[in-house]
Amino acid sequence: MRRERAFLLSSLFHHDLDLERLRAQAAVPLDWRWMAAAARPAAAVPFLWNAVAATGLEGTLPEALRTALRAEAEANAMQTALFLATLARITAALRGAGVEALALKGSALALLDPAYRPLRHLSDLDLLIRPGQQDAAGAVLKAAGAQVLLEERDLDGRLLTGDDLRGFETTSPASYRLDGVMLELHQDVAGAPGDPLIPVEPLFSRARTVAWRGVEILVPDLADQAGILCHHVLRHHRDEPRLTPRHVADLEALAGLGADLAEAARRFDRPGAAPVAESLALVASARRAASRPSRFLLTRVERGLSQGWQRLASRKLGLVSKLRLVRGQGLRFLFPPRRYLEARLGERSRGVPLPLLHLRRLGRALTRILRAR
Repeated sequence: MRRERAFLLSSLFHHDLDLERLRAQAAVPLDWRWMAAAARPAAAVPFLWNAVAATGLEGTLPEALRTALRAEAEANAMQTALFLATLARITAALRGAGVEALALKGSALALLDPAYRPLRHLSDLDLLIRPGQQDAAGAVLKAAGAQVLLEERDLDGRLLTGDDLRGFETTSPASYRLDGVMLELHQDVAGAPGDPLIPVEPLFSRARTVAWRGVEILVPDLADQAGILCHHVLRHHRDEPRLTPRHVADLEALAGLGADLAEAARRFDRPGAAPVAESLALVASARRAASRPSRFLLTRVERGLSQGWQRLASRKLGLVSKLRLVRGQGLRFLFPPRRYLEARLGERSRGVPLPLLHLRRLGRALTRILRAR
């Protein structure tokens, strides 16, 4: 399936489609069904159909598959429009309540690049909200009719934020569903466990606004947008190669918009964790593989378009997710967040260093055990 993978890889470079190469790759009949099956988990069907239409190869596809791919690409474009309409509605409501929200990742990129909008798949909306405004943001969403999917709250009923939330390796204290769209509130830029925190305030200060249906929506500047996407895919979702084909296409879109990727690397890369530099190497390897695909799927992007690798990574991710859940629940039980301890241990706990609160809780538990004896 080397020619099929080469065609899929070539389709990711949507700003610079090599039509001659694509037609040459299709000179010998391709297994279009295999390509569609490989593209779907990677959210690459719109890129595949875009390449097919641009090269005039629609007639070489089986009729049923041609109809299905066209329908999927059109449905993706309509879904993106729905997501952006919901984003505009929520942004306006949040601004009316004095809450500043920064749209992240796919929705921000779709707003920035109208030509890319029909191709970019969105599965949810990610909004960066300052920790002190999380409760107010949640209240706005629920007042708008959003269904609560997850809210991490303490015994006082407040959303967990700051170090209380970071201790459980998540940046999202709450998620909701509105108009069929899932929205996640974030306090940080998601990375891998142990990664240094990316300062939030500079992201807000450098942000720009994009108008959508009469609403000014705040999005990161181009360098921050590139860094956030690289950090998200190669750090937070490092175990999911299916995301890498779309990541290559995202970087292609950002390069077309004039993003300063060297500046993105300066802001986001650190020793031992250089997602921007890794992403640039990823794009270079995808370009090479588009003309000469590797025989044994050596590149990460090719693995993201391999059904076998997709299944293997999915099983691994399922196991890793369960282990992380068990670990997170165990940490929550052994080392509860400050707000929980303050509620249990009383007013005298206010301002006491967190390690001392944990020791006090342990001491109380040991005292109860000894008295029971």
